[in-house]
Amino acid sequence: MRGKRIGLLLLMATVVLGSTAMAEPSPEPSSSGSITAQEKAKLLEEYGLSDQTLKQLDYQAAPLIQEISTKGLTKEQVQHYVDGILKANEQTQKIEANRIKGVVDESVQITREVKDGQVTLQNGSTIPVPEAGKASQGLASDVTLAHGPYYNVDAKVGYRQVTHRVDLPSVLSKTPSGIIPYVLGGAYVTNSTNSQYYGGVDVGAFYEAGVWRLAINGKNQGNTANYWTSSTATLPGGTLYLNYSVSANNQVQIIASDANYNYITSISYYFPDIYLKADGSNVEMATGFSMAYKNVKSLSDGSYLLNGHIYDAYVYNSSGYSYMNSSVVVHANKKGTADEQKKVSVNTVSNYYNYYVSIDLRP
Repeated sequence: MRGKRIGLLLLMATVVLGSTAMAEPSPEPSSSGSITAQEKAKLLEEYGLSDQTLKQLDYQAAPLIQEISTKGLTKEQVQHYVDGILKANEQTQKIEANRIKGVVDESVQITREVKDGQVTLQNGSTIPVPEAGKASQGLASDVTLAHGPYYNVDAKVGYRQVTHRVDLPSVLSKTPSGIIPYVLGGAYVTNSTNSQYYGGVDVGAFYEAGVWRLAINGKNQGNTANYWTSSTATLPGGTLYLNYSVSANNQVQIIASDANYNYITSISYYFPDIYLKADGSNVEMATGFSMAYKNVKSLSDGSYLLNGHIYDAYVYNSSGYSYMNSSVVVHANKKGTADEQKKVSVNTVSNYYNYYVSIDLRP
């Protein structure tokens, strides 16, 4: 999780930026109201959805309305979006039912305990992940680095969900399984002023063995258990649409789709003693990038994460949605040691909801 104060899960977050010019996104919508009668009528009549489908979408109807309002989705794109949500929810329900029954099914996702800041994947690779209670260390020759530089944009408490597009960065990991690039946001348990933290989860995607996969890295409030969940399916390169949320009390879900809203894969995890509330009342949602490492003694090993681009980032609660802008964001920071932060460059195009990050460990 992250190194915010009260030793939680140290977030291996990230950052890098390029200064690439890009057109401004569509005008910012207001964050008034959740799904209205007029919006419901549009979904029912113009896009052919049924009352039953809307009930199944539940809180996921708000991001759909936002995408329709700001992107002018076609009927086909709306159907892609709906199909993806329903597939993800069905998968989440199956995973939860298996958990209750004690059934292990690793066809879609794997779950492993994090040990000494690392986790062993299904392919046998052991990779670094965040570990609670440790700050990034210095760079003396006898010191083993344990976490890495990162960048996060954090929303004020009160939101349960984030959606955004991401242009995946160009990446290179020179040390096999030693330096792992991440697109990494999260959902963290905090107080009303976003000043104290009590656990939570990192949510996003990681790059290992030449491919990207989804990941959830969670630590309970007592710092006694740290579990990692990752997708077995890989993600295509290019642009992704990511949708992650506190889908139920103590449960987190992330859905990956392509730029046209075609479902790719999803994962979820239930943490019995993490105390994330589905209404968002104690939740800080975040977006970001990271490079995590373990057993690495140099910040010049040649690895990099270049021009990762997060844009069209929105947050959602029961009152509606908003761009992740200055009225929503409470922190936007590079993290790590002073030397690690020097490796991170950030270019904010538009008010925290459209930015580039680069983390460059080349000599």
